[in-house]
Amino acid sequence: MAKDTYHGLKDTIWPLPPHTRAKHEILRKYLEAYFAILGRGGFPRVAFIDGFAGPGIYKGGEPGSPIVALKAAMNNKARLTGTGLQFRFSEKDPARFASLQEQVSALGPLPENFDVKLFGKPFSDVVGGMLDALEAKRQSLPPALVMLDPFGWADMPMSLVCRLANHPKTEFLITLMTSEIQQHARDHVEESLDTFFGREGWRSANQRELLDLYRVALQQDAGLTFVRSFAMRDKHDAIDYFLVFGTRNTKGLFEMKRAMWSLDASGDFRFSDATNPDQLVLFGKEPDFEPLIAQLRDELAGRRISVEELEKYVDEETAFLHTHVRGAVLKPGEEGGWISVERDGARAGSFPRERTMIEFPG
Repeated sequence: MAKDTYHGLKDTIWPLPPHTRAKHEILRKYLEAYFAILGRGGFPRVAFIDGFAGPGIYKGGEPGSPIVALKAAMNNKARLTGTGLQFRFSEKDPARFASLQEQVSALGPLPENFDVKLFGKPFSDVVGGMLDALEAKRQSLPPALVMLDPFGWADMPMSLVCRLANHPKTEFLITLMTSEIQQHARDHVEESLDTFFGREGWRSANQRELLDLYRVALQQDAGLTFVRSFAMRDKHDAIDYFLVFGTRNTKGLFEMKRAMWSLDASGDFRFSDATNPDQLVLFGKEPDFEPLIAQLRDELAGRRISVEELEKYVDEETAFLHTHVRGAVLKPGEEGGWISVERDGARAGSFPRERTMIEFPG
């Protein structure tokens, strides 16, 4: 199915929807942290792969995701002088590909360590060929963020996602259009959706079940340790789609959630952590920490853990960040008596990460 049908789009360039603006801001914030961290880490090469790159611009002149990514890297070029940056952009529609070429060229000369390649071919052909070449040489993909906002489903089989995930430093940012899948599930696309999910359970599934099905595939089939999902909502608070992030790296998980928390969710769109429907968290300027407190008191009841372990748990198992722990949990919890604190020689009111033990009453 073409994206013209998938999104109701017929033009080469279309207006920027509010939720896409939000997604691009999340991408920018994450990539700025991603490039800086990997640049400091001494990796000789880092990659960004945009599998469905689009025309590179919107009707109002706003940049598309490939330009957002290139500019994020350019903003970090001082910290990336020793790292080669590979950008791979795939766009099979000829008119949109021509527009993408123009937008990349309009940036002018790029830094010498930027290796940018544009492909006017389907994503599956581009990445399949890339992986074939690497595997023939017994080489690995460098640390890579793969962005997948598919123009349909036939060109993004789960088997290809799994091949990418076989390279252990690969992360994914995936747009899962569950509402579109439900609308077009009977439009003779059964085979495409079977390969997209890597299984057949999507046929009678609602939006939440479609998300769960895809999350399970990423964890079980692709072997991604952490899969976090975010519901992008329209002005009527209906779910437009899910933004799914998958990684094996706790630092990557933290930085993606931090990018989410740093975004102003007021206005024409809002979004929430949708990973656990029982602990729905809406993102906004004034965080509501009650869901965090309720989850910790429920799931850690009777346990005695260090502050360091508690911060790790919050990063990996909740929608919140370890930076929320001190102000939202430790100080009010001790003052309110719903946690007990043991300090190993530390002064009262302080919470050293390794020397402070926290217990949640059972």
